[in-house]
Amino acid sequence: MRNATKVFLSAVCLGLGISATTLVQAEDKKPTAPGQPTPEQMEKMVKAGTPGEHHKRLEMMAGTFDAAMSCYGPMQMPPSKGVTKNTMILGGRWLSSEFAGEMMGQKYEGHGLMGYDNTAKKFVGTWVDSMGTQMANFEGTADAAGMITVASEGIDPMTDQKMKMRMTYVIQDKDKHTFTMYMPGPDGKEAKMMEIVYTRVK
Repeated sequence: MRNATKVFLSAVCLGLGISATTLVQAEDKKPTAPGQPTPEQMEKMVKAGTPGEHHKRLEMMAGTFDAAMSCYGPMQMPPSKGVTKNTMILGGRWLSSEFAGEMMGQKYEGHGLMGYDNTAKKFVGTWVDSMGTQMANFEGTADAAGMITVASEGIDPMTDQKMKMRMTYVIQDKDKHTFTMYMPGPDGKEAKMMEIVYTRVK
């Protein structure tokens, strides 16, 4: 009797021009409950939240580094030093930075957070320090050579005018990377204002 039933069902499927596989696929594609994400949406969400090659690039800057700081233009001042401790957090998604040193003869501390947004396809981050109350938000991309370029906009406390900044990160290798900041000079043209060379503490 069981075999006869199978034959009958097979005949029905054949007569309707469908297969058991088609029936299963149709079952899998049933609409989800209102507000419930589809399997495809869940897959996209997981992919967007998974660290990738750009996060591996940031990971090269993880560790403790001696920082040699030089300033140029209107910001020109004697070279200063500091130490930064970089840690990859939240499963390798964000590079958290703690900087301690001196600037303009005073104690200087800063905290930064940098990551790569898989959905926006951009590097994003923030920076706060002991010299101001502003939070700098920045975003940017990396070129084929691996140099990360980000931009930020804030208010110049000396002029109360909007001020744009451009920063680059060049990762020479896992033991050395260089940060450079550019800002408008007295003539309004972009000029190099600061450079920090980071060398891994061994």
